[in-house]
Amino acid sequence: MRDDTADTLAELRDELDIAAQRMAAIRTPDSSSGSDRTGVVTVVVEPSGRVAAVTVAANWREHFTADAMASAVREAVEAASSAQLSAWEPAAELHPASEPSARPMPLPYESLGAQLSELTAPGSTDERQRVVIEELASILEAVERSLAAAVEQLETRESAVHAGYSRGRHVMVSVGGAGAFVDLRCDRCWLSDANEHHIGREITEAFNAAYQEAYNALDSAPRELAGLRQLVSDPRSLAQRLYLCDE
Repeated sequence: MRDDTADTLAELRDELDIAAQRMAAIRTPDSSSGSDRTGVVTVVVEPSGRVAAVTVAANWREHFTADAMASAVREAVEAASSAQLSAWEPAAELHPASEPSARPMPLPYESLGAQLSELTAPGSTDERQRVVIEELASILEAVERSLAAAVEQLETRESAVHAGYSRGRHVMVSVGGAGAFVDLRCDRCWLSDANEHHIGREITEAFNAAYQEAYNALDSAPRELAGLRQLVSDPRSLAQRLYLCDE
């Protein structure tokens, strides 16, 4: 029975490892571009989905009025986002011969526990063990607190809307908490006479400002989680935090 359980766990571990390799092999798309139906407004989106640049053709006034600029930008953003989604292709589909195989398990001495053991100063006492347990409890509490805050933040983030303005204050862009494009408004008087290069630049500036506002609205939970992740990935720093070794 014990051997059967060990075999089952080994098979499960291999399946999880292969799945992890497949996920890691998914090709991250490069920046993608898209245009509105008239082809005069073009948007470039980054791999993260953020709008990186907006360009407007010189003859845009021949295709639509100033009031339709927001709709044209929306169409271009949607086209660029669709192009980017279609670029997500697993590398295994592109190269069937590269189907991953299970990697060998890490050697015992490569584990975090073994590395901490090597760094632990000799002469462990009851007092040191108490301090280690307290520090471990503190780390676990920080993880639990950060995860709870992150979940709560994600639940409310989608409904939040953040506005950003261009430097000239002629363009306002609003995005959702996750960065999804919500709305664009332009000063009609300015838009009627503005150079197409200035229009594209100010729209891009407004997008960047809106993204920054969305980022500023985040609390410290994800950043604390990132710090904790960095801590547990560094055996020496973790050992020092737990007072297992000398500074």
